Amino acid sequence: MKFVKRAIPLPANYRFFYQLAIFLLILEFSCPKNKGVSTLKLQLLAWALRDNEGNEALEKVIKEKSKKDFNFWALDPALNRATKFALADGFLVLEKEKFMYTEKGKSVLQFILDNEIFTQEKSILKGIGKSITETFITSLLKKDDA
Repeated sequence: MKFVKRAIPLPANYRFFYQLAIFLLILEFSCPKNKGVSTLKLQLLAWALRDNEGNEALEKVIKEKSKKDFNFWALDPALNRATKFALADGFLVLEKEKFMYTEKGKSVLQFILDNEIFTQEKSILKGIGKSITETFITSLLKKDDA
């Protein structure tokens, strides 16, 4: 018997540059003037972008203003690891517990915005991004109705 080491394909949503693009798009569409995003907001919006089920659940909460039936989203450890890489590589900075993009991150964001890539993610974030505030997330965690 002979064992051969083979590469294992990594799904796109676990790759660093995919996660980086998601960070930058969330910052662009949910944080006016690059004022920063908290870890929970980043996790929530990334979760909503992951599949239609999460997106529809979040849109329903926003429209109906009732959080009682909303199930808590999944915190993604891959997103946390990608955040560490983005900080180390200089795409993001952390100031006052909020992530913001740097000039290096801004140039990548501009490339994403100028090209026909991540069109679905852009569309979703344009629709819900500004509705998700830190107060909204806190009330969502407590299941308070707004």
